[in-house]
Amino acid sequence: MEKAFEMLKDPEFMERFGIDVDSRGTVIHDICVQDVKYTCTQDIDLYVPIPATGEGLIPGSCRGELIPLTPDMSCAVSVICAEESLKPSCLGVDIRVGFQVVLTPPNPNICPTLVINHYHDFECTTFYPFPSGRPISGNDVRTALQKIDGSCVVVKDLCCHIDDGQCSRVHITGCLIDKLWKHDNLYVLGIALGGVTVCQEFPEPHKIGECTPCPGPANNTRCGC
Repeated sequence: MEKAFEMLKDPEFMERFGIDVDSRGTVIHDICVQDVKYTCTQDIDLYVPIPATGEGLIPGSCRGELIPLTPDMSCAVSVICAEESLKPSCLGVDIRVGFQVVLTPPNPNICPTLVINHYHDFECTTFYPFPSGRPISGNDVRTALQKIDGSCVVVKDLCCHIDDGQCSRVHITGCLIDKLWKHDNLYVLGIALGGVTVCQEFPEPHKIGECTPCPGPANNTRCGC
């Protein structure tokens, strides 16, 4: 433990991070937190159709889109919402994530920027307990969920590019991590800075909230496409 806190002997380090001498002795804390018990990790590998844009569409295209798209058009993707629910059988978790794709041409005056909102459903039925990492599934997941209070979704390493084939699509890749947590009381090693701390979440539109409930399918189209 002493080695882990050697940096606290450096006055410049302490000043940089607002640590005073009195707080160095406050190492063990008793806290109530959301303690992650089980984790599910899976790859994000999605193809999203690009809808029709503009006039003069090329005959024979799959969805009426312009083929090919401008080769130097850039692609950016971000998360706009996320939500989770327990499976009715209690054998896993259903997850919905909303992605927003922005396709930007080099000259927006000639070809406008295209924004696509896409909602995708994932499921986690195999989890890895922390810290053992031994996988559990089936009835073991149902038993584990009996002591779980909530969950959070982590989306990382998101990127996208245009898959310019006969049917132009956006290819989204990344990593999805679902964490099941329990309210718990823990002893931890840490430093209390003291003073008065006031925290708040950034409000809309910065805050990432739940996905808007998806309306029922119309005209044989798939919800969220």
